[in-house]
Amino acid sequence: MVLSRCKDMVQEEEKAQRRCGGTCPGEESCLKTSSVSGEEEEEEKGWAATNCAVLQSVILLAVVLFLGVVAARPNEVLDFETDNVSHEQHGVPGQAVYGEYEAKDAHGNWYEVKYVADHHGFRTL
Repeated sequence: MVLSRCKDMVQEEEKAQRRCGGTCPGEESCLKTSSVSGEEEEEEKGWAATNCAVLQSVILLAVVLFLGVVAARPNEVLDFETDNVSHEQHGVPGQAVYGEYEAKDAHGNWYEVKYVADHHGFRTL
């Protein structure tokens, strides 16, 4: 949407300049309010096109970075917590997961177990 609006603005400006012959007698008949030489007009068109290209590049970079962050983040499979027990697990269910769980005994001592479960089986770390 932003990219198409940017392109529309450049095209609109070019049409208005053609309609006015490079000089603008008034705002209602042209987007520009001052007359410019042909060389300045070409320079302004170049700046508008450059700005659109930069905007497109920035948007593309943002999308690529976002997708990279999403793809690199492990899937959270389980996140469970109560007063006496907590369990957190990440990975791909059925393929490979890793996690940890904690439990509090009757004396208030916490015990923690970290583990991996993959094609080699379930292993504590």
